Amino acid sequence: MSTKNHPHIIENVEDWPISQFYKNRQRVVGLMNEYTYNKFASLSPEEIESALASTVYQEKIRVKTNPWKVDPTNEYQYWKKLESRIKKNSNKEDKHERNLIILKKIINRYSEEIAGNFMPKTFLFARKILTSFFKRIYNKGREKGSWRPWGTRRMLTDKIKCYGEIEKLRSLYQKGTVVIVPNHYSNLDSILMGYVIDSKIGIPAFSYGAGLNLYDVELVAYFINRLGAYKLDRRKKNPVYLSSLKTFSAVSLLEGVNSIFYPGGTRSRSGEFEKKIKYGLFGTMVEAQRNLCQRGSDKKIFVVPMTVGYHFTLEAKSLIQQHLAKEGKEKFIKDSRDKDGGGSLLNFVKKMWSKDSEVLFNFGAPMDVFGNEVDGEGRSYDKRQRELHVADYFKLQGELTKDEQREYKYTSILGSKILKAFKTEHIILGSHVLAFVAFEIFKLENKNLDIYSLLRLPSTDLEIAYEPFVHTVGEMMELIKEKERAGLLICEESFTLEVEAFITRSLHYLGGYHKKRPLKISKGVVQTEDSKLLYYYHNRIVGYDLTSTVKSSLAEPVATA
Repeated sequence: MSTKNHPHIIENVEDWPISQFYKNRQRVVGLMNEYTYNKFASLSPEEIESALASTVYQEKIRVKTNPWKVDPTNEYQYWKKLESRIKKNSNKEDKHERNLIILKKIINRYSEEIAGNFMPKTFLFARKILTSFFKRIYNKGREKGSWRPWGTRRMLTDKIKCYGEIEKLRSLYQKGTVVIVPNHYSNLDSILMGYVIDSKIGIPAFSYGAGLNLYDVELVAYFINRLGAYKLDRRKKNPVYLSSLKTFSAVSLLEGVNSIFYPGGTRSRSGEFEKKIKYGLFGTMVEAQRNLCQRGSDKKIFVVPMTVGYHFTLEAKSLIQQHLAKEGKEKFIKDSRDKDGGGSLLNFVKKMWSKDSEVLFNFGAPMDVFGNEVDGEGRSYDKRQRELHVADYFKLQGELTKDEQREYKYTSILGSKILKAFKTEHIILGSHVLAFVAFEIFKLENKNLDIYSLLRLPSTDLEIAYEPFVHTVGEMMELIKEKERAGLLICEESFTLEVEAFITRSLHYLGGYHKKRPLKISKGVVQTEDSKLLYYYHNRIVGYDLTSTVKSSLAEPVATA
């Protein structure tokens, strides 16, 4: 585990790959236009006409049924006009050529929308702002040893802890293109990861996708537009847009821009780490590696799984509500009083002054785009430690060829390796252990209720005596440490504490910024003020076969002093 800051690999921000990539944004858009158009150029006239019709139809529906503030004001008229032109083209002898003109027009519209930008001066300014912001999130208003409100940057560094293959990651950055593949819990993820990569790991900024809905807020849009993010509009499912989006990813990787990909596609609503991969953008890593090989380049794309551990997620309440509504349907009854807006402004300021937290990042073992292990020099090895050459994966009878089915298979293998890494390289937090134990006990005490009925119980019906809770937490700690020794997970440093000290520390951090506490201990009784939040944090360690330990521990007699 490391809390130190590493020196920057490239000191001058203007020399960073992402800065060089966006030095001429119109060149980026031009590359995207050409790359996307070439994907469609091999299609038949009928297939292109069908793709255009599908795109225009879906866009008209989107604008009518799901408009956003950030959308252009004349968007419906734009698509209506294109629809009219496509219909007129159907009677022309040069229909195909006319449709290709329309295709180029749509591609350019999407390329201009998707491509981001990177302004070194804005980045340097944001670096200072983010240091101040994260000091207020992770430090107390009055930290011991500092007269400054919310402590010093050094104190912030101690609250952001990094584990894993950091030195290897820094080495690989200088030998190829790096793609960090993290799990995704919060809207803060990209900002915090970018800050950690820059300020602690000493690696130049990465490109990442930002939902177009975030651009509704002008201040947020101002910064995101200038810090290397490209735009994602999840409402758009038409073939031209999806191809354009994949193109941006492939082109940026080909140009040596390091990226962050969220393999789950969006934030986890339940609180669990990802169990499935969305292969859209994920597959562009294999595509880009093949293109590099076809160009005769020996550059490689390195994939680094990363897990992030939060003791609290600011939007946890809304996320778990969305999950329950989707999964439970009619079983989930939303209570209009059930909100977690943080309370009054005074309440939030008080929490900002009195609370602190920490966040843990684990940079997993780097691999190539086929899921093979790589060493610090970027060489790939199979399970028998035989060196591999990535170009061989794309050859058929000695010739480099494109085979989409074969590349999808490679992407699936990589996805399986990433999901395995998310589980085995996940750092178990003490706060999540408390939430898991408490919620499992509530389930056992209410066996006749399904999860939705259990979550509707008043807080006064959800209480646990302190002694059996302590006993069960102790048993759980031992089981989790056994699993760590077996290489199935990783424990945070608090697992070295005695059980009651472990509980005190973990309870301090669990959901600290929420208006209602997921768990508290009062007068010898363990209680929850919000069972849905407790359920959310409980879910962080679902999937490790821990439930039976709670059941067996409760069946044991508890020694009393």
